[in-house]
Amino acid sequence: MNNFSPENSTNKDLVAETENSVFLDENNTEKIEDSIKPLDEINIDHDTLYEWYSTAMQRREREPLEQERFERHFFEGASLDTPMGYGNKNDGYLLGGIRQNIFIPTHFAPKTIRGGYNLFKNLGESNNVSAVVAITEDLAETLVKLPSWKKLDFTIPANFRDELASKIIMYNSNPETEKNLMSLAAEFIQEYKNKMYEHEDQDNNEVEEEKEYENVVLDRRNGNIIRQRY
Repeated sequence: MNNFSPENSTNKDLVAETENSVFLDENNTEKIEDSIKPLDEINIDHDTLYEWYSTAMQRREREPLEQERFERHFFEGASLDTPMGYGNKNDGYLLGGIRQNIFIPTHFAPKTIRGGYNLFKNLGESNNVSAVVAITEDLAETLVKLPSWKKLDFTIPANFRDELASKIIMYNSNPETEKNLMSLAAEFIQEYKNKMYEHEDQDNNEVEEEKEYENVVLDRRNGNIIRQRY
C-alpha cells in the first residue's frame, strides 16, 4: 500500500495485506472508531505495533522493514507527512499520512487476520474518512472483494524498495474521496518521476566520480601528481 509509501511519504517501503482466508464472515465485523489520529496521540507500545506489522508482512511471505527504520519513519520524524493511524487496540491499525484531505495507508499492522478484515471493511465504508491506497495487483485482488472499495482502470508506476512496480489505485466509498482522486493520482506519478530523476542524477554523479578517480591514477603514472582533484 512501498509505495504505497516510502520513507519520505512516497511510500517506497512495504505494505502488508490480509490473506484471502480473511474474507469469510462479513456479519461478524467489529465497528471501530471512525476517525484517524496522529500516531503520537495513540497510546500503544511501539514494539507491539511493529510486531503486528512484521507478523502481517511475514504472513504474506514478504520482508518487513527493520524495526529501526519502522520507528524512524513513524515516530522519529523521518516521514515528510504527519504519521496517522486508523483502528484500535482490538483490531490493530492502518498507518499512513494525509494528502489533499485523503488518508493514504502505507503500512498495515493488524492484531489478527480478523482485525485486518475489520480495518479495511470499516475504512471502506467510512462516512468520515476519505481513503486511497496504491497497491500491487495481488493485494488489489484481495481488497476488491470488499464492495466498499473501488479501483481505477489504470495503474501508476511506483518505486517499491527501489524497484519499479505497477501500482493499482483503490479508493473507499466516501463520496468526498472521488473529488480529489485524479489530482492525487497525478501527484503519485509526479513523485515517481522526481524519484527517477534523483536516481539518474545519482548514477551520473557516480560515473563522473569514477572517471575522475581513473584520471588521477593515470596522471600519477605520467608523473603528474594532482591528488587535490580527488
